[in-house]
Amino acid sequence: MRVFLSSTSVDLDEHRRIVDDTLLRLQQQPVVMERFGPLPGAPVDECERLAASADVVVCVVAHRYGYVPEPGKGSITRREVEAARRAGKPVYVWIVDDAFDWIQPKEPDGLMQLYGLGDEAKERYVVEAEKALGDFKAWLRKNFITESFTTPDDLGRKVATTLAKVAAQRDEGVKLSAPVRPPELRIVHALQPAPHFSGRTALLNELSVWVDDIASPDRLRALVAAGGTGKTAVVEQVIRSLQQRWPPPGAGSVLVWSFYEKPEADSFLRECAQLFLGEADDAPAGGRLERLQRGLRDGRPHLIVLDGLERVQAEAGSGLVRGELVDHTLKLLLQAIAAGLGRTRALVTSRFALTDLRDWEGHGVVQTLLEDLEPAAARQALRGWGVLGRDEQLDAVCQQVGQHALSVAVIGSYLAHFEQGRIEAAASLRLDEVATDDPKAAKLARVLGFYAERLPAEERELLARLSVFPRGITIDLLGALVDAGGQVAGVLSHAKPALARLLTRLVERGLVFRYSGAGSTDNWTAHPFVRERFAALLGCPKEAVFNVMARHVGRGLDVRPQTMPESPDMLDRYEQLIEATRLAGREQEAFDLFWFGLGAEDHLAKKLGEYERAYRILRTFLPASGDPRDFGSGLTKSDQLAGLTALAQAAYLLGRLQEAAALRQVDDARSRQHPDALGYCIGLHSTCEVAVSLGRLADARVAATEACHQAEGAGDRTQELNSLANRAMVRHQLGDIAHALVDFSRATALESWRLLYSTRGQLHARHHLDLGRIKASETIVLAGLEISRRGGWNFEIPGWQAMLSRLALARAQDPSPFIADMRAWTARTGDMQWIIEAHTLSAQSALVRGDLGTAQAEADDGLRQARLCGYGLKLIELLITQSAIHLARPDPQRALAAAREALDLATAPHCGYAWGEADAAHAWGLAFEALGQLEQAQRAFRQALAVRERIEHPQAEATRTALARLT
Repeated sequence: MRVFLSSTSVDLDEHRRIVDDTLLRLQQQPVVMERFGPLPGAPVDECERLAASADVVVCVVAHRYGYVPEPGKGSITRREVEAARRAGKPVYVWIVDDAFDWIQPKEPDGLMQLYGLGDEAKERYVVEAEKALGDFKAWLRKNFITESFTTPDDLGRKVATTLAKVAAQRDEGVKLSAPVRPPELRIVHALQPAPHFSGRTALLNELSVWVDDIASPDRLRALVAAGGTGKTAVVEQVIRSLQQRWPPPGAGSVLVWSFYEKPEADSFLRECAQLFLGEADDAPAGGRLERLQRGLRDGRPHLIVLDGLERVQAEAGSGLVRGELVDHTLKLLLQAIAAGLGRTRALVTSRFALTDLRDWEGHGVVQTLLEDLEPAAARQALRGWGVLGRDEQLDAVCQQVGQHALSVAVIGSYLAHFEQGRIEAAASLRLDEVATDDPKAAKLARVLGFYAERLPAEERELLARLSVFPRGITIDLLGALVDAGGQVAGVLSHAKPALARLLTRLVERGLVFRYSGAGSTDNWTAHPFVRERFAALLGCPKEAVFNVMARHVGRGLDVRPQTMPESPDMLDRYEQLIEATRLAGREQEAFDLFWFGLGAEDHLAKKLGEYERAYRILRTFLPASGDPRDFGSGLTKSDQLAGLTALAQAAYLLGRLQEAAALRQVDDARSRQHPDALGYCIGLHSTCEVAVSLGRLADARVAATEACHQAEGAGDRTQELNSLANRAMVRHQLGDIAHALVDFSRATALESWRLLYSTRGQLHARHHLDLGRIKASETIVLAGLEISRRGGWNFEIPGWQAMLSRLALARAQDPSPFIADMRAWTARTGDMQWIIEAHTLSAQSALVRGDLGTAQAEADDGLRQARLCGYGLKLIELLITQSAIHLARPDPQRALAAAREALDLATAPHCGYAWGEADAAHAWGLAFEALGQLEQAQRAFRQALAVRERIEHPQAEATRTALARLT
């Protein structure tokens, strides 16, 4: 059954969570607002539609009436129940016991959000809200069977009892009100099984129980250990057990993905979108994360299994924190799951701790440090391979390798295949002679070395060639290597008919395993340790192998196609060709394939929204050290500049601001040495943009001023316009209003339209709006939006929609249509700045409406993304918004903390954001006032007033009123 939960949220947060868990344990499908995500239509309309389309509605009422979107038409909670009643759906009602000592917010507590109303209006609000609540309860008791409740647990038990009876009474043939995709267990990459798996019974039972417990509070489980410890084998056993009982009651869909086989986050996200959202292969890559985050809030307990996460985590010395997820989109998704993304959970294996999820450690994230095998399990693994000997002999050999799972398996396979299973033959491996800083890895390498010597030549050569590839390959590609002859084929030159047999033999030895890839094509691969050891035995340069691969995968692909590729399959083929060409040592040719074959930034990024793919390809032209100064060492100087600029822009669009800033610094240094002043000026615009986003306004001013000098020197009118507008906005943000006005005036005088448009017009419009000049701002916005639409400059339109949203809020109007347009854009492109902007504006709009649950959810999402990406100014605004939300709930202590953090960020030496300081100090004062700390409140208001008067802030009078209130 689809069960819609209707209630207020501020006062019933814990009660709603308990009911949600109860419904899941009853194997019903809860429909709760916490998992709606951004709604496609007007919020109240969507709530009514969802309530009317559910099978059952559970209504819970305490001491708050809730948000009233339209005067005289009832609160959202009441309208949800009315919609369900009109649709003939059963409604079950629980009303709090009036005698129960209620400590959560009551209707009068909502007064803190009514900042602009006088005492009479506030008193009238309380009287009307309490009367409406009383009328609502009376209406519920008249029209439905109601029951009282007290604590969250009491409510949970009563809901469970009632709904269990309802579910039992439903006819088996009753269909759900809305079609639900059947659960699917999709194994994209088979996890390598451990032959003769043994031991770890307690951990397997624990993980299997967690998989089945769809209401578990642990949203992400991670197995962390050194390579070869057996993490993948454990998870493979869990999935195998799940397959045997599939689908378990109440299951969502399951996706199993191995980064060992395909370490590409956007390919993984595409697979997620296909499975969980039902998206087609050709769905836009841009905005996929945002669509996934909305879709995974559907309440179903989906499970994502990620093996080998270390392949997309940073190593030591990479310039990032060890264990930090390199892919930004994947980082955001896992953080969303850790924070609570509907009922979606993840099971992860990695060699590194998940540093990006430390904030949720112990409350949502559980990391298990996997130990080596117990002696009995290691001994049993050897016996499983057919090794013969006394227990103490087997134990002694296992102890030599520290019960390391992979080492034990390789020794067992070696002894079984080459020494008739005699344990005494292990002495010939001379493991006691190994003494290094990493003895387990060294001993495994020694065993693999002995294995390589004893393998038949054809098997050894085949495994060496397979190991060169960083992921699984097909027998077709292996056949192409054989057909190449010479050194590339080696002793396999006449073995093409025997490839399948040789591969099967390597599988039997436990060195290789097989899985089905796209189109059910068999792929063959090996454990990373095995690949590393046998790749060193290749009897020819690796470049020669990849040269053959490039010819094989590049058949039918043009360097300069007449029609640019758009389908994911074609894009994947081009990317594979670029990788093979680069690994073949032809770096310039690989770059040309990216620039002309995929259309680089203009086609791949701006048109298709494939920001992540562009970023990933360009990153491969960095050296192993990651030093951007050595980007594209095999490219022409002009392509080095172009490629580094494109990489910086891709990083910026993805919200990787710190990386974008580092790349811009190198790019600017190179451009200063180049005689092209105009190119240097354009680069400085990007540098200024990145610095502003990071909240480094002092750096932004330096870049903007230098850009002005370069533009004047080059005599380029357009770049002079851009430079002046950028510097004007930075000066505005720093509180230098007079000089900002001078720069905007100079820019306007240069503009042939006599009105700034494009991005520079958006900056000018924001300048006017901040100063309270609403009409002047609106004139620029409407004209600029029309110019952008006529010119087809779609990438500018979300900026105008953001300004229209802010204008609506300034006029106390509904900004929802403009925010919806912004989200339509981000759903296609994934532009991070507009994703966060939409969260900010939605939170502010919901706060004005009094819909505190939505306001908090939007602010939380925006804050998480702003912190991760490093958007300094957006973080300050979101914290000020969050402070107002906490004050309205009311929770003045948390309001105080949010305001103080915003104030510290705004006044930091590198920032100096005057508008943020003014608003944060005012919010700080309001929180102190609510806590009764009047002296501190006065000090905060005085700080706010001093800044607001200096920058001509239109809300300066509100601060004066607040000070007068306290004196």
